[in-house]
Amino acid sequence: MVAAAGEAERVARGFRLLAYPTPIGCAAAYYPEANVLIGTGDRSTEYGTPSYKSILVDLRRPGDLTE
Repeated sequence: MVAAAGEAERVARGFRLLAYPTPIGCAAAYYPEANVLIGTGDRSTEYGTPSYKSILVDLRRPGDLTE
């Protein structure tokens, strides 16, 4: 999984993708394993809480990941 973080990409490796009945456009991941996808500055502007529930991710094959 890859999340955009400003001009850089945050990459979470080692996940296995499974089909699950979630709404179209949604994904789920376990934390703390997926914490790498959340930047320290990714916070709600209103409350200042981390944006765990609303980040954009891109699912890629391992060979398509950048270092």
